Amino acid sequence: MLDTYTREHVGRFSLTPPITIDRRASLRDAARSLFQNDVALLLVTDDDQPAGVVTERDLVAALANGIDPDETIVGYAMTGNIVAAQPWDTVLDAATQMIDLHTRHLLVRDGGRYIGVLSVRDLFLPVLLQALGMHPSDED
Repeated sequence: MLDTYTREHVGRFSLTPPITIDRRASLRDAARSLFQNDVALLLVTDDDQPAGVVTERDLVAALANGIDPDETIVGYAMTGNIVAAQPWDTVLDAATQMIDLHTRHLLVRDGGRYIGVLSVRDLFLPVLLQALGMHPSDED
């Protein structure tokens, strides 16, 4: 099973393309976008350029601190330092980055373009299926 982590590359996963939101949008708009798109991370843009990320956890933290989601912009709650994996990174490298960053999602960047979002679930599912003697196509 460890071979899955040391030999497989992030680029082999069916990555979910990142959903974007403008940094001037409200936190309520961000929550709505997360919910409607069934994702946990949004790529925040400023004038159509990547500026950061905002996650479900960022929104929960803002609400827990009494922030008004209608009056507060995404830029307030976002993380401005975008850390990303590369398609050729191993699964182990990506998992290690997630552990180091205390995050459950990692953007994947190919050159200057963000091509997807990798989640802990993406990393865990193949290992679980292998342990159960199943193949990814058996999960449905």
